[in-house]
Amino acid sequence: MLMSIPGYEIIRELARNGCVVYEARSATLGRIVVLKTYMWEKACEAREAEALVGLEHPNILRYFEVGEVQGFQYFAFEYVEAETLAQRLSRGPLPATEARRVAILMALALQSIRKAGLTADLSPANVFLAEPPKLYLYPAPIPQPAYSLPHVLVTRMRV
Repeated sequence: MLMSIPGYEIIRELARNGCVVYEARSATLGRIVVLKTYMWEKACEAREAEALVGLEHPNILRYFEVGEVQGFQYFAFEYVEAETLAQRLSRGPLPATEARRVAILMALALQSIRKAGLTADLSPANVFLAEPPKLYLYPAPIPQPAYSLPHVLVTRMRV
């Protein structure tokens, strides 16, 4: 069953694993967005929600709105056509030059996230690689400690 969120037309379900992720059209923004709904207590408090919506960096997915509907918290953020780092790594390790580029872009994005007092789950499923060489980091509100950057680069990317 698709959740109804005022101001959004749900197009399709993208994922389900503790939360439900939809592709949707925002009536207010007039664009396609991603809606992520959490099926438990709030994923973040008001201060974090404001920081997420105000966070701007060329390598971080932009949040447009954080709200609540039917007792569930939802997040509307930028939709990008991209492959996740996890999908890319399933085909084998990254060439050294690409791995360096990804590491630098992740570090710059993470610096901005940390300055805002937020956390980021740096798992390869939350790093999006787009063309031209572009990287987007999803600053997810997470209840458990995030992966550290060196852990991801060493164990996941096999640099």
